[in-house]
Amino acid sequence: MTDQRLIDVRRFEDQVGSLASFRKVAAIFLELLPRWRDRAQTAVDQQDWTALAEQVHQMKGCCGMMCAQLLTDQSALVERHLKEADAHQASEALKQLFRLMEAVQHELRTVWLKDDA
Repeated sequence: MTDQRLIDVRRFEDQVGSLASFRKVAAIFLELLPRWRDRAQTAVDQQDWTALAEQVHQMKGCCGMMCAQLLTDQSALVERHLKEADAHQASEALKQLFRLMEAVQHELRTVWLKDDA
């Protein structure tokens, strides 16, 4: 089941705890994703690359803790482009990160937290 998922729940359970623990943390993560996206978009709109780098770094750490490897990797790619001062590539990578965030939100709502609604 987890082979095709964006979040590796088995890895989370191995590293952090039970499925019940995952569901609690996942509910918080689900609330945070739109806030992170809004903050990142505001930083882009204001061309505040330092704020964007800080936001993406925070997202990368939390995505890693959630065992959402694709999100973690995409966040790292945005960070790398920002460190290289390549705003265009950073913006393109950020768009992909936003798409992945939407997919993770969908997965959380429809697979892992569907009974909590």
